[in-house]
Amino acid sequence: GQGQGQGQGQGQGQGQKQKPEPAPSPFLNQQPIVILSRGEVPAVASADLERFGNVYVVAGSPLLRSDLARVRIHTASNAVVLANHEEWVRAAADSSTLLSLTGADTTATATADAPALLAVLNIEALTYSNGGFFLSVEFIHRENMQFVGDTDTLRINEVYGQAFLRPSFMSGRVYAPVMLDTLVCQAYYNGHLLEILQQLIFSHGNVTHALGLAKLRQAGIGGDGSGDDDGGGAPSHPLPEAAGSGHVFLVPVPRRLHRASYASLFSYCCFKHRAIPIALYRAAIHHRQPLWYVMPNPAPTCVLREGDRVYLIASTRPSLQ
Repeated sequence: GQGQGQGQGQGQGQGQKQKPEPAPSPFLNQQPIVILSRGEVPAVASADLERFGNVYVVAGSPLLRSDLARVRIHTASNAVVLANHEEWVRAAADSSTLLSLTGADTTATATADAPALLAVLNIEALTYSNGGFFLSVEFIHRENMQFVGDTDTLRINEVYGQAFLRPSFMSGRVYAPVMLDTLVCQAYYNGHLLEILQQLIFSHGNVTHALGLAKLRQAGIGGDGSGDDDGGGAPSHPLPEAAGSGHVFLVPVPRRLHRASYASLFSYCCFKHRAIPIALYRAAIHHRQPLWYVMPNPAPTCVLREGDRVYLIASTRPSLQ
């Protein structure tokens, strides 16, 4: 069977009251998550999912609409389609041939992502009436990003960058594992990048923090200061415990700053709320439909619009007014 996985956050929730837990949950979003996959969850991964809570694993495949209907995909607010792991490993082993980049083996390129494309068609058909639904798809080959969303894009004479100029990629609806290659190389020479990523990704609560450090230690990267990654010495890239100032939030831009510059917003957040803006989340009208995308590090002269939201790094969630 296909090693395809599809996760979704139910939009209508369970609506059931539960007994208060001993400690408050570290997560801001309490929507249940459903993992639809034919493969069995390993024991280690199952234990991690239990620690997160509100995560359900259902045996099935997104290639079958009946399975998608069984997990109530039509009530979901988000969905993620993951690539076939076996195909990803095979593509990585054959990457030295550059067949997918030169177009010499277009059949193999399309076939590797065929299950993901079929899953996208099924999900879109069942969530057509859900206007707030957001779908993100992982492709083994970046060339297949053209099959999701608008096919018209800015043309450049650069095979590596062409796929990343598509609206589907810039809005976060498609991505590829190859995007991590540059990050891995940079982290080898700049160990502090791991600390930054750890703070950004695992910033909300002890559960995600502990799981993140466990995965890093499993990969051979020291995270607890014990020094067991290099034979008893100091870890090569020690990761600090979660600091109170490392949380990432997405908040609306206040109305009074609409039509003001991004520099004004930056100063306001820094001096008034002790928060550091890092990006804008903005909607553009594309083919008469809103298309949301992220603007990292906007220019100081960028004019803020109504409906803009800003990504902030702060100790607590600020209330911009």
